[in-house]
Amino acid sequence: MDTNNKSKKLKPNFASKIFNFKIILVVLLFATLMIKHYLTIHASPVKVPFVSTIVSPVNGSTSSVSNSRSYNNKLGKKEVTVLVNESVKTQQTIQAKKDYSKLEEELKSYVKNCQGTYGIYFEDISSGDNFGINENTPFVAASTIKLPLNYMLYKKAESGEINLNSTMQYLSSDYEEGTGTIQDCEEGTSFTLEKLSELSIRLSDNIATNMLFRVLGGSVYCRNYFKSIGGTAIDINQNVTSAKDMGIYSKLIYNFSKSNPYLGGKIVTNLENTIYNDRVVF
Repeated sequence: MDTNNKSKKLKPNFASKIFNFKIILVVLLFATLMIKHYLTIHASPVKVPFVSTIVSPVNGSTSSVSNSRSYNNKLGKKEVTVLVNESVKTQQTIQAKKDYSKLEEELKSYVKNCQGTYGIYFEDISSGDNFGINENTPFVAASTIKLPLNYMLYKKAESGEINLNSTMQYLSSDYEEGTGTIQDCEEGTSFTLEKLSELSIRLSDNIATNMLFRVLGGSVYCRNYFKSIGGTAIDINQNVTSAKDMGIYSKLIYNFSKSNPYLGGKIVTNLENTIYNDRVVF
């Protein structure tokens, strides 16, 4: 068969349609390749260069401070470390500085009409802006002490001092009534440190907490550690804390979950899945 003759017999409009269809295919192929290229470059997590904007309260002028951060960009099976040194124009980094004075005044007005003493600490972790109401006043810590305790546990796991898969036995000296399920177990029952951490947060298990204090060196040693990471309302003879201290511990856990999503993320996951959502348990 003569293919040239067959081509000549095609109607002009049909040939035009085929030509247009080929063009569409080429465009779609090009778009697909571009999208694939984009996803390849941006698929892996990237640490964005740190940029802070300082807003002058006097004249509203701004200045930007940037530093260099390295980030990993996976290209196929190769991992390339790229050093980013970004110069950002001032007008591109202008961000409206949030004013929390109204919120502070509303909270002060509210607690003023309430019975008792309240401790409040607020911080915008993106800007560092903060305020407090009796934020340094010592209060009974109750189960909130489990926050810095678990942070200490996982930081020691990160440094290799603690193995979360290691086990320890429940002793009579660990017993404490109140919340938790270990009190229903027989003495001598073994638990991994990771399980004790989970129970201490999700169920607010007092015995699990006491066992963690024991494996981490005891109450005095742990409270000295809490002081070393920023706590100020520390009493080695009493279980006390302050609103600001709890803010400090919470921010540390948040930053830990970012720098080490695997270990820090475990604490956050437990906090997100506690059975107590309406109060602090004792």
